[in-house]
Amino acid sequence: MAITGHDLTPPEGSLEPNYLAIEREPAFTNVISFGVSTHCFGRSWEPLYEVPPRRLPHPAHKSIRISLEETWRSDKTEFQIFTDGSKTDKGTPSTFCVFCHGFIHHKWWAKLYDNNSVIQAEMGALREVLRWLSQKSLAKCTIH
Repeated sequence: MAITGHDLTPPEGSLEPNYLAIEREPAFTNVISFGVSTHCFGRSWEPLYEVPPRRLPHPAHKSIRISLEETWRSDKTEFQIFTDGSKTDKGTPSTFCVFCHGFIHHKWWAKLYDNNSVIQAEMGALREVLRWLSQKSLAKCTIH
């Protein structure tokens, strides 16, 4: 079956023509990723913005108890693992540190590419923690 420019709606079970898919992808990318209004397929597409519901109170109006006590230091026998990924002008570091009995037991650090995001740095640190844990036989640990 030959699909011509006059047949914009393919029959059931067939694939859509390539030129429609090629036209659709940049339009959806503009709307979803970049938040830009686009005109495609004879209609306008507007970006959707999340509007918080009005019935929820502002967090400042709730009575939330905040504890400044460092509870992670209370259990000195447990391994405490802290991960961090951040982005600065000097690059994107990824790191983790293992505490045992309140002292540094192991630490790891890597500098990622400048175009890496904070979530990629965090995931890299967690991946390295899991690699480190796979080589150890710890009874209990907490990852913060």
